[in-house]
Amino acid sequence: MAHDLQGRWDMTNGGMSKREDSKLYRAVNKTAKYVDSIILTEGVTVDCRDSKKISFNEIYSHIVESSEGKDIPQRLKMFEGNISPKNGIEYGIVPDGGCIDVFVPYNGSKKHIYIAIPEYKSQGADNRSGTVGNVTKEGIGTYARFLYDMFHFDEVMPLLFFGHGKDFLNESFKASVQTLIGNGYNNVTIYKDQGITLFFKETPWEEDEIFSALKIFVNEMLKYWEGKGLLEVNWD
Repeated sequence: MAHDLQGRWDMTNGGMSKREDSKLYRAVNKTAKYVDSIILTEGVTVDCRDSKKISFNEIYSHIVESSEGKDIPQRLKMFEGNISPKNGIEYGIVPDGGCIDVFVPYNGSKKHIYIAIPEYKSQGADNRSGTVGNVTKEGIGTYARFLYDMFHFDEVMPLLFFGHGKDFLNESFKASVQTLIGNGYNNVTIYKDQGITLFFKETPWEEDEIFSALKIFVNEMLKYWEGKGLLEVNWD
């Protein structure tokens, strides 16, 4: 079913320079089209954001919708030093692959559902020194903590990672990453209490591989929200 589909589907963000990021964002665009094509619910809007910005104001709105957690905005503010600024004053997260959102008619308005927030992490892809870097660990940790606060009152977590590089196979590094995400590599889960999904390959991901992995993830998210009675999905 065709819905009010938003986003510039055939364009990547002008600020993207990494080839991996471009592949990821194209795959996310394709996945958002897939999500749109199987949702049967009338009046739904599927949004794939080429702006990639998820602002604090939006996060606060999501928290207000989800809970009475008045302390969460202040906890999120703690991450401002690690999150990209917008206009010098408004902060938010900037996922590598943008964000897939679904807006569903609900109680006379529209409920905002986050389906996927994909991040790409490369560590040790060309590592000849034998040393193991920590940039990826820090990046994964920052996003994981930030999103856990953002979705503190939800069962499911739309954040997922795509990782590649030799460092991910280093036993110490691997153990640290798995501690941060609370999950093993290539173990798909949408539930926060089971950890965060990290799809891993030693070599760089290709666009069709990312798309296939994303479909697995978003299908689980759609099944969850269908089970909550908010969406009707065509699984044929």
